[in-house]
Amino acid sequence: MKTSKLFFSLILVFVIALLLSCKSSSTELPDVVAPEPGDGTANANTNTVVADIITKNNITVWIEGNANFERLNSADKMNTVLAKIKAMGATGIIVEVKGMTGLVQYNSSIAGHLKESNGMTQPESLDYLGEMVKAARKNNLYIYASMSIMTEGYGGRGLAYTNADFMNMQAQIIQVNNSDGTDVTVKKMADMPNASGAVFMNPIYSKVYDYEISLLKEVVQNYDIDGIILDYCRYYDISSDFSSYSLEQFKTWANLSTTPTPSDIVKSWERNTAADNVGTGVKEIGTYGRQWLEWRASNIKSIVHKMRTDLKAVKQNIVFGTYSGAWYDSYYTVGVNWASSNYDASKDYEWATSTYKNTGYAEELDQFYTGNYTSTISGTGWWTVNGELSGTDIVLKSATGLLASRYYGGVDMGNTKWTDKSNMTTAISTILNHTGGIMLFDLVHIDDPQYNQFGVQLYDDIKTTISAYKK
Repeated sequence: MKTSKLFFSLILVFVIALLLSCKSSSTELPDVVAPEPGDGTANANTNTVVADIITKNNITVWIEGNANFERLNSADKMNTVLAKIKAMGATGIIVEVKGMTGLVQYNSSIAGHLKESNGMTQPESLDYLGEMVKAARKNNLYIYASMSIMTEGYGGRGLAYTNADFMNMQAQIIQVNNSDGTDVTVKKMADMPNASGAVFMNPIYSKVYDYEISLLKEVVQNYDIDGIILDYCRYYDISSDFSSYSLEQFKTWANLSTTPTPSDIVKSWERNTAADNVGTGVKEIGTYGRQWLEWRASNIKSIVHKMRTDLKAVKQNIVFGTYSGAWYDSYYTVGVNWASSNYDASKDYEWATSTYKNTGYAEELDQFYTGNYTSTISGTGWWTVNGELSGTDIVLKSATGLLASRYYGGVDMGNTKWTDKSNMTTAISTILNHTGGIMLFDLVHIDDPQYNQFGVQLYDDIKTTISAYKK
Protein backbone atom coordinates (compact mmCIF):
# COMPACT_ATOMS: atom_id res chain seq x y z
CA MET A 1 0.00 0.00 0.00
CA LYS A 2 1.25 3.44 -0.83
CA THR A 3 2.31 5.49 2.18
CA SER A 4 -0.32 8.12 2.88
CA LYS A 5 -0.07 11.83 2.28
CA LEU A 6 0.80 12.20 5.94
CA PHE A 7 4.02 10.24 5.63
CA PHE A 8 5.00 11.50 2.17
CA SER A 9 4.21 15.17 2.75
CA LEU A 10 5.30 15.35 6.38
CA ILE A 11 8.47 13.26 6.49
CA LEU A 12 10.56 16.34 5.85
CA VAL A 13 8.37 19.05 7.33
CA PHE A 14 9.55 18.63 10.92
CA VAL A 15 13.12 19.20 9.74
CA ILE A 16 12.16 22.40 7.95
CA ALA A 17 9.61 23.83 10.35
CA LEU A 18 11.94 26.70 11.13
CA LEU A 19 13.12 26.94 7.55
CA LEU A 20 14.10 30.44 6.56
CA SER A 21 12.66 31.81 9.78
CA CYS A 22 15.32 34.49 9.92
CA LYS A 23 16.71 36.82 7.29
CA SER A 24 20.30 36.17 6.37
CA SER A 25 21.47 39.70 7.08
CA SER A 26 20.39 42.88 8.77
CA THR A 27 19.67 44.61 5.47
CA GLU A 28 16.31 44.19 3.79
CA LEU A 29 16.52 42.55 0.37
CA PRO A 30 14.56 44.29 -2.40
CA ASP A 31 11.46 42.57 -3.73
CA VAL A 32 11.48 41.46 -7.33
CA VAL A 33 8.83 42.00 -9.96
CA ALA A 34 5.70 40.24 -8.74
CA PRO A 35 2.87 38.50 -10.59
CA GLU A 36 -0.25 40.51 -11.12
CA PRO A 37 -2.38 40.66 -7.96
CA GLY A 38 -5.83 39.13 -7.91
CA ASP A 39 -8.93 41.14 -7.10
CA GLY A 40 -9.87 38.92 -4.17
CA THR A 41 -13.07 37.65 -5.74
CA ALA A 42 -13.57 33.90 -5.73
CA ASN A 43 -14.66 32.44 -9.05
CA ALA A 44 -16.89 29.98 -7.17
CA ASN A 45 -19.47 32.71 -6.57
CA THR A 46 -20.52 32.81 -10.19
CA ASN A 47 -21.92 29.30 -10.61
CA THR A 48 -24.96 28.22 -8.62
CA VAL A 49 -24.77 24.61 -9.88
CA VAL A 50 -21.23 24.25 -8.52
CA ALA A 51 -22.19 25.97 -5.27
CA ASP A 52 -25.10 23.55 -4.81
CA ILE A 53 -22.86 20.51 -5.30
CA ILE A 54 -20.30 21.80 -2.81
CA THR A 55 -22.94 22.55 -0.18
CA LYS A 56 -24.54 19.12 -0.45
CA ASN A 57 -21.36 17.08 -0.83
CA ASN A 58 -19.93 17.79 2.60
CA ILE A 59 -18.66 14.37 3.77
CA THR A 60 -16.31 12.69 1.32
CA VAL A 61 -14.16 9.57 1.42
CA TRP A 62 -10.83 9.59 -0.43
CA ILE A 63 -10.14 6.38 -2.36
CA GLU A 64 -6.46 5.98 -3.20
CA GLY A 65 -5.81 3.82 -6.24
CA ASN A 66 -3.06 1.41 -5.21
CA ALA A 67 -4.28 0.91 -1.66
CA ASN A 68 -7.73 -0.16 -2.85
CA PHE A 69 -6.64 -1.91 -6.03
CA GLU A 70 -7.99 -5.37 -5.19
CA ARG A 71 -10.83 -4.12 -3.00
CA LEU A 72 -12.41 -2.39 -6.01
CA ASN A 73 -11.46 -4.56 -8.95
CA SER A 74 -15.02 -5.37 -10.05
CA ALA A 75 -18.38 -3.63 -10.37
CA ASP A 76 -19.88 -5.86 -7.68
CA LYS A 77 -17.15 -5.01 -5.17
CA MET A 78 -17.56 -1.31 -5.94
CA ASN A 79 -21.29 -1.42 -5.28
CA THR A 80 -20.79 -3.31 -2.00
CA VAL A 81 -18.18 -0.88 -0.66
CA LEU A 82 -19.94 2.27 -1.82
CA ALA A 83 -23.17 1.08 -0.17
CA LYS A 84 -21.23 0.89 3.12
CA ILE A 85 -19.86 4.38 2.56
CA LYS A 86 -23.34 5.74 1.92
CA ALA A 87 -24.80 3.99 4.97
CA MET A 88 -21.97 5.48 7.06
CA GLY A 89 -23.26 8.95 6.20
CA ALA A 90 -20.91 10.05 3.44
CA THR A 91 -22.23 12.23 0.64
CA GLY A 92 -19.49 11.60 -1.89
CA ILE A 93 -16.21 9.98 -2.86
CA ILE A 94 -12.91 11.26 -4.26
CA VAL A 95 -11.49 8.60 -6.56
CA GLU A 96 -7.80 8.77 -7.39
CA VAL A 97 -7.39 7.86 -11.05
CA LYS A 98 -3.80 8.99 -11.58
CA GLY A 99 -1.25 8.28 -8.90
CA MET A 100 2.47 8.86 -8.58
CA THR A 101 3.47 6.44 -11.32
CA GLY A 102 1.53 8.52 -13.83
CA LEU A 103 -0.36 5.41 -14.90
CA VAL A 104 -4.12 5.96 -14.94
CA GLN A 105 -7.25 4.06 -13.90
CA TYR A 106 -9.63 5.06 -16.64
CA ASN A 107 -9.86 4.40 -20.38
CA SER A 108 -7.19 6.77 -21.65
CA SER A 109 -5.92 7.15 -25.20
CA ILE A 110 -2.97 9.17 -23.87
CA ALA A 111 -1.50 7.63 -20.71
CA GLY A 112 -0.56 4.09 -19.79
CA HIS A 113 -3.10 2.12 -17.76
CA LEU A 114 -2.56 0.84 -14.22
CA LYS A 115 -3.63 -2.80 -14.35
CA GLU A 116 -1.13 -4.32 -11.89
CA SER A 117 -0.16 -3.25 -8.40
CA ASN A 118 1.85 -5.14 -5.79
CA GLY A 119 1.28 -8.42 -7.60
CA MET A 120 -2.48 -7.88 -7.93
CA THR A 121 -4.26 -7.33 -11.22
CA GLN A 122 -7.44 -5.82 -12.56
CA PRO A 123 -9.22 -7.10 -15.69
CA GLU A 124 -8.02 -5.41 -18.88
CA SER A 125 -11.65 -4.82 -19.79
CA LEU A 126 -12.44 -3.00 -16.52
CA ASP A 127 -13.05 0.73 -16.92
CA TYR A 128 -12.34 1.52 -13.27
CA LEU A 129 -13.56 5.12 -13.28
CA GLY A 130 -16.54 4.33 -15.48
CA GLU A 131 -17.71 1.60 -13.10
CA MET A 132 -17.05 3.81 -10.08
CA VAL A 133 -19.27 6.49 -11.60
CA LYS A 134 -22.05 3.94 -12.05
CA ALA A 135 -21.66 2.68 -8.49
CA ALA A 136 -21.64 6.23 -7.11
CA ARG A 137 -24.86 7.10 -8.95
CA LYS A 138 -26.50 3.86 -7.83
CA ASN A 139 -25.68 4.73 -4.22
CA ASN A 140 -26.62 8.41 -4.54
CA LEU A 141 -23.07 9.65 -3.96
CA TYR A 142 -21.28 12.55 -5.61
CA ILE A 143 -18.03 11.58 -7.30
CA TYR A 144 -14.88 13.62 -7.84
CA ALA A 145 -11.79 12.38 -9.66
CA SER A 146 -8.37 13.07 -8.14
CA MET A 147 -5.21 13.20 -10.24
CA SER A 148 -1.60 13.53 -9.19
CA ILE A 149 -0.42 16.40 -11.36
CA MET A 150 3.37 16.66 -11.10
CA THR A 151 4.45 13.05 -10.55
CA GLU A 152 5.29 10.81 -13.48
CA GLY A 153 7.24 7.97 -11.93
CA TYR A 154 7.38 5.72 -8.91
CA GLY A 155 9.43 2.61 -8.19
CA GLY A 156 10.85 2.45 -11.69
CA ARG A 157 7.46 2.77 -13.41
CA GLY A 158 6.24 5.74 -15.41
CA LEU A 159 7.31 8.23 -18.06
CA ALA A 160 10.16 9.57 -15.90
CA TYR A 161 11.88 6.25 -16.55
CA THR A 162 10.66 5.37 -20.03
CA ASN A 163 10.25 8.58 -22.04
CA ALA A 164 13.29 10.68 -23.05
CA ASP A 165 11.43 14.00 -22.85
CA PHE A 166 10.07 13.28 -19.38
CA MET A 167 13.45 12.04 -18.21
CA ASN A 168 14.84 15.44 -19.12
CA MET A 169 11.93 17.41 -17.63
CA GLN A 170 11.99 15.72 -14.23
CA ALA A 171 12.83 17.73 -11.14
CA GLN A 172 16.47 18.22 -10.26
CA ILE A 173 17.14 18.37 -6.54
CA ILE A 174 19.93 19.28 -4.17
CA GLN A 175 22.26 16.60 -2.86
CA VAL A 176 24.40 17.79 0.06
CA ASN A 177 27.95 16.44 -0.02
CA ASN A 178 29.45 17.73 3.24
CA SER A 179 28.45 18.12 6.86
CA ASP A 180 28.38 21.92 6.86
CA GLY A 181 25.95 21.93 3.94
CA THR A 182 27.91 24.19 1.59
CA ASP A 183 29.00 21.65 -1.02
CA VAL A 184 26.03 20.57 -3.15
CA THR A 185 25.33 18.69 -6.36
CA VAL A 186 22.20 19.04 -8.47
CA LYS A 187 20.83 15.63 -9.51
CA LYS A 188 17.77 14.25 -11.24
CA MET A 189 15.22 12.68 -8.91
CA ALA A 190 15.30 9.33 -10.71
CA ASP A 191 19.02 9.15 -9.88
CA MET A 192 18.20 9.52 -6.17
CA PRO A 193 15.64 6.75 -5.59
CA ASN A 194 15.67 7.08 -1.80
CA ALA A 195 14.81 10.78 -1.88
CA SER A 196 11.06 10.20 -2.05
CA GLY A 197 10.29 7.14 -4.12
CA ALA A 198 8.33 9.33 -6.53
CA VAL A 199 9.70 11.33 -9.43
CA PHE A 200 8.29 14.84 -9.77
CA MET A 201 8.35 16.89 -12.94
CA ASN A 202 9.69 20.43 -13.14
CA PRO A 203 6.34 22.27 -13.30
CA ILE A 204 7.52 25.17 -15.45
CA TYR A 205 7.96 23.16 -18.65
CA SER A 206 5.10 23.94 -21.02
CA LYS A 207 5.20 20.37 -22.31
CA VAL A 208 4.53 19.10 -18.78
CA TYR A 209 1.48 21.36 -18.56
CA ASP A 210 0.23 20.33 -21.99
CA TYR A 211 0.45 16.66 -21.06
CA GLU A 212 -1.22 16.99 -17.65
CA ILE A 213 -4.08 19.17 -18.92
CA SER A 214 -4.69 16.69 -21.74
CA LEU A 215 -5.34 13.99 -19.14
CA LEU A 216 -7.55 16.23 -17.02
CA LYS A 217 -9.60 17.20 -20.07
CA GLU A 218 -9.89 13.57 -21.11
CA VAL A 219 -11.46 12.69 -17.76
CA VAL A 220 -13.77 15.70 -17.64
CA GLN A 221 -14.94 15.15 -21.21
CA ASN A 222 -15.50 11.41 -21.05
CA TYR A 223 -16.84 10.74 -17.55
CA ASP A 224 -19.92 11.96 -15.69
CA ILE A 225 -18.01 13.20 -12.66
CA ASP A 226 -19.02 16.11 -10.44
CA GLY A 227 -15.57 17.48 -9.74
CA ILE A 228 -11.83 17.31 -10.33
CA ILE A 229 -9.33 17.56 -7.47
CA LEU A 230 -5.69 18.38 -8.13
CA ASP A 231 -3.23 16.45 -5.97
CA TYR A 232 0.54 17.01 -5.82
CA CYS A 233 0.18 20.11 -7.96
CA ARG A 234 3.43 21.44 -6.55
CA TYR A 235 7.19 21.14 -6.38
CA TYR A 236 8.72 18.12 -4.65
CA ASP A 237 10.08 20.09 -1.70
CA ILE A 238 12.49 22.92 -0.87
CA SER A 239 15.33 21.08 -2.62
CA SER A 240 13.78 21.35 -6.10
CA ASP A 241 13.97 22.47 -8.84
CA PHE A 242 17.56 23.71 -9.15
CA SER A 243 18.10 22.76 -12.79
CA SER A 244 19.90 25.18 -15.08
CA TYR A 245 16.58 25.72 -16.88
CA SER A 246 14.86 26.87 -13.68
CA LEU A 247 17.76 29.10 -12.72
CA GLU A 248 17.64 30.76 -16.15
CA GLN A 249 13.88 31.28 -15.93
CA PHE A 250 14.23 32.73 -12.44
CA LYS A 251 16.91 35.11 -13.71
CA THR A 252 14.49 36.46 -16.31
CA TRP A 253 11.58 36.74 -13.89
CA ALA A 254 13.67 38.49 -11.24
CA ASN A 255 15.37 40.73 -13.82
CA LEU A 256 18.85 39.69 -12.68
CA SER A 257 21.97 40.60 -14.63
CA THR A 258 23.55 37.16 -14.21
CA THR A 259 22.24 33.64 -13.76
CA PRO A 260 22.19 32.76 -10.04
CA THR A 261 23.82 29.64 -8.66
CA PRO A 262 22.14 27.37 -6.10
CA SER A 263 24.29 29.00 -3.38
CA ASP A 264 22.86 32.41 -4.32
CA ILE A 265 19.51 31.01 -3.23
CA VAL A 266 20.55 28.81 -0.30
CA LYS A 267 24.01 29.23 1.22
CA SER A 268 23.99 26.09 3.34
CA TRP A 269 21.67 23.11 3.80
CA GLU A 270 20.54 20.54 6.31
CA ARG A 271 20.67 17.07 4.81
CA ASN A 272 18.77 13.82 5.18
CA THR A 273 21.35 11.03 5.12
CA ALA A 274 18.60 8.41 4.86
CA ALA A 275 17.32 9.97 1.65
CA ASP A 276 20.44 10.15 -0.54
CA ASN A 277 21.68 13.21 1.41
CA VAL A 278 18.94 15.32 -0.11
CA GLY A 279 18.77 18.91 1.16
CA THR A 280 15.74 18.88 3.41
CA GLY A 281 16.22 22.11 5.31
CA VAL A 282 18.04 25.40 5.08
CA LYS A 283 20.75 26.48 7.48
CA GLU A 284 21.34 29.84 5.83
CA ILE A 285 19.31 31.54 3.13
CA GLY A 286 21.06 33.07 0.13
CA THR A 287 20.76 36.48 -1.47
CA TYR A 288 17.77 35.57 -3.62
CA GLY A 289 16.14 33.01 -1.34
CA ARG A 290 12.94 34.86 -0.54
CA GLN A 291 12.44 35.94 -4.14
CA TRP A 292 12.98 32.33 -5.22
CA LEU A 293 10.14 31.23 -2.95
CA GLU A 294 7.83 33.82 -4.46
CA TRP A 295 8.77 32.84 -7.99
CA ARG A 296 8.04 29.16 -7.33
CA ALA A 297 4.66 29.97 -5.78
CA SER A 298 3.81 32.22 -8.73
CA ASN A 299 4.51 29.32 -11.08
CA ILE A 300 2.09 27.04 -9.24
CA LYS A 301 -0.58 29.74 -9.11
CA SER A 302 -0.26 30.26 -12.86
CA ILE A 303 -0.70 26.53 -13.45
CA VAL A 304 -3.76 26.32 -11.19
CA HIS A 305 -5.30 29.37 -12.86
CA LYS A 306 -4.75 27.99 -16.35
CA MET A 307 -6.05 24.53 -15.43
CA ARG A 308 -9.21 26.05 -14.01
CA THR A 309 -9.74 28.13 -17.14
CA ASP A 310 -9.08 25.23 -19.49
CA LEU A 311 -11.30 22.76 -17.62
CA LYS A 312 -14.19 25.19 -17.18
CA ALA A 313 -14.12 25.70 -20.95
CA VAL A 314 -14.75 21.96 -21.31
CA LYS A 315 -17.40 21.66 -18.58
CA GLN A 316 -18.57 24.83 -16.90
CA ASN A 317 -20.30 23.06 -14.03
CA ILE A 318 -17.34 20.93 -12.96
CA VAL A 319 -16.22 21.49 -9.37
CA PHE A 320 -12.56 22.56 -9.48
CA GLY A 321 -10.52 22.02 -6.34
CA THR A 322 -7.19 21.08 -4.81
CA TYR A 323 -5.79 19.24 -1.82
CA SER A 324 -3.00 20.73 0.31
CA GLY A 325 -1.57 20.09 3.73
CA ALA A 326 -3.02 22.33 6.44
CA TRP A 327 0.42 23.36 7.73
CA TYR A 328 0.52 26.73 5.93
CA ASP A 329 3.54 27.98 7.85
CA SER A 330 5.81 25.47 6.07
CA TYR A 331 3.82 24.58 2.95
CA TYR A 332 5.63 27.31 1.05
CA THR A 333 8.55 24.87 0.83
CA VAL A 334 6.68 22.97 -1.90
CA GLY A 335 5.90 26.14 -3.83
CA VAL A 336 2.23 26.42 -2.87
CA ASN A 337 0.46 29.48 -1.49
CA TRP A 338 -3.10 28.32 -0.91
CA ALA A 339 -4.09 31.56 0.83
CA SER A 340 -6.21 34.36 -0.52
CA SER A 341 -4.34 36.84 -2.67
CA ASN A 342 -5.55 39.41 -0.12
CA TYR A 343 -3.61 37.74 2.71
CA ASP A 344 -0.17 39.30 3.27
CA ALA A 345 2.05 36.52 4.59
CA SER A 346 4.97 38.92 5.04
CA LYS A 347 3.22 40.39 8.09
CA ASP A 348 3.38 37.01 9.82
CA TYR A 349 6.36 35.19 8.28
CA GLU A 350 9.84 36.46 7.53
CA TRP A 351 10.30 34.05 4.62
CA ALA A 352 7.66 35.93 2.61
CA THR A 353 8.27 38.99 0.47
CA SER A 354 5.75 41.82 0.59
CA THR A 355 4.49 40.68 -2.82
CA TYR A 356 4.29 36.98 -1.96
CA LYS A 357 0.57 37.56 -1.35
CA ASN A 358 0.03 37.89 -5.08
CA THR A 359 0.80 34.18 -5.44
CA GLY A 360 -2.21 33.16 -3.32
CA TYR A 361 -4.56 30.97 -5.33
CA ALA A 362 -7.61 30.52 -3.09
CA GLU A 363 -9.70 32.63 -5.44
CA GLU A 364 -9.08 30.14 -8.23
CA LEU A 365 -10.80 27.32 -6.35
CA ASP A 366 -14.37 26.15 -6.11
CA GLN A 367 -13.45 23.78 -3.32
CA PHE A 368 -10.40 23.29 -1.14
CA TYR A 369 -9.31 20.36 1.04
CA THR A 370 -6.77 20.63 3.85
CA GLY A 371 -5.08 17.69 5.50
CA ASN A 372 -5.43 18.18 9.27
CA TYR A 373 -3.21 15.23 10.05
CA THR A 374 -2.63 15.45 13.78
CA SER A 375 -4.15 13.82 16.85
CA THR A 376 -3.70 16.95 19.01
CA ILE A 377 -7.06 18.69 19.06
CA SER A 378 -6.62 21.77 21.23
CA GLY A 379 -3.96 24.46 21.14
CA THR A 380 -2.58 27.11 18.85
CA GLY A 381 -0.16 26.84 15.96
CA TRP A 382 -0.17 24.72 12.84
CA TRP A 383 0.15 21.32 14.53
CA THR A 384 -3.15 21.09 16.36
CA VAL A 385 -6.56 20.64 14.76
CA ASN A 386 -7.98 23.82 16.27
CA GLY A 387 -4.80 25.73 15.46
CA GLU A 388 -4.93 24.64 11.83
CA LEU A 389 -8.59 25.54 11.51
CA SER A 390 -8.18 29.00 13.02
CA GLY A 391 -5.04 29.58 10.95
CA THR A 392 -6.85 28.54 7.79
CA ASP A 393 -9.62 30.99 8.64
CA ILE A 394 -7.04 33.76 8.76
CA VAL A 395 -5.32 33.03 5.46
CA LEU A 396 -8.58 32.31 3.58
CA LYS A 397 -10.90 34.86 5.16
CA SER A 398 -10.09 37.60 2.67
CA ALA A 399 -11.02 35.45 -0.33
CA THR A 400 -14.45 36.82 -1.16
CA GLY A 401 -16.68 33.89 -1.96
CA LEU A 402 -14.41 31.19 -0.53
CA LEU A 403 -16.59 30.83 2.53
CA ALA A 404 -16.38 28.15 5.19
CA SER A 405 -18.75 26.06 3.09
CA ARG A 406 -16.12 25.91 0.36
CA TYR A 407 -13.23 24.41 2.30
CA TYR A 408 -13.11 21.10 4.11
CA GLY A 409 -10.73 19.72 6.65
CA GLY A 410 -9.32 16.24 6.33
CA VAL A 411 -8.54 13.40 8.74
CA ASP A 412 -6.01 10.62 8.10
CA MET A 413 -7.78 7.69 9.67
CA GLY A 414 -5.01 5.12 9.61
CA ASN A 415 -1.64 6.83 9.87
CA THR A 416 -2.37 9.39 12.58
CA LYS A 417 -1.40 7.99 15.99
CA TRP A 418 -4.62 8.36 17.95
CA THR A 419 -4.73 8.02 21.73
CA ASP A 420 -8.04 6.16 21.39
CA LYS A 421 -11.15 6.09 19.20
CA SER A 422 -12.59 9.08 21.01
CA ASN A 423 -9.54 11.10 19.97
CA MET A 424 -10.21 10.17 16.33
CA THR A 425 -13.93 10.92 16.41
CA THR A 426 -13.30 14.21 18.21
CA ALA A 427 -11.03 15.28 15.36
CA ILE A 428 -13.80 14.46 12.90
CA SER A 429 -16.51 16.31 14.80
CA THR A 430 -14.25 19.31 15.45
CA ILE A 431 -13.63 19.72 11.73
CA LEU A 432 -17.27 19.14 10.80
CA ASN A 433 -18.41 21.82 13.21
CA HIS A 434 -15.89 24.38 12.01
CA THR A 435 -15.77 24.00 8.21
CA GLY A 436 -18.12 23.17 5.36
CA GLY A 437 -17.35 19.47 5.65
CA ILE A 438 -14.70 16.80 5.87
CA MET A 439 -12.56 14.47 3.77
CA LEU A 440 -11.79 11.07 5.32
CA PHE A 441 -8.48 9.60 4.18
CA ASP A 442 -8.57 6.79 3.18
CA LEU A 443 -11.11 4.08 2.37
CA VAL A 444 -8.49 1.42 3.07
CA HIS A 445 -8.17 2.62 6.68
CA ILE A 446 -11.93 2.54 7.18
CA ASP A 447 -12.63 -0.77 5.46
CA ASP A 448 -9.57 -2.88 6.26
CA PRO A 449 -8.83 -3.53 9.96
CA GLN A 450 -5.14 -4.21 9.30
CA TYR A 451 -4.64 -0.64 8.11
CA ASN A 452 -5.74 1.22 11.23
CA GLN A 453 -4.46 0.97 14.78
CA PHE A 454 -7.75 -0.30 16.22
CA GLY A 455 -7.88 -3.50 14.15
CA VAL A 456 -11.55 -3.12 13.21
CA GLN A 457 -13.61 -1.58 10.44
CA LEU A 458 -14.39 2.03 11.30
CA TYR A 459 -17.75 2.49 9.54
CA ASP A 460 -19.83 2.36 12.72
CA ASP A 461 -17.65 4.79 14.70
CA ILE A 462 -17.71 7.30 11.87
CA LYS A 463 -21.46 6.84 11.38
CA THR A 464 -22.11 7.63 15.03
CA THR A 465 -20.00 10.78 14.79
CA ILE A 466 -21.69 11.96 11.61
CA SER A 467 -25.15 11.25 13.01
CA ALA A 468 -24.40 13.36 16.09
CA TYR A 469 -23.17 16.19 13.85
CA LYS A 470 -26.30 16.14 11.67
CA LYS A 471 -28.51 16.42 14.74
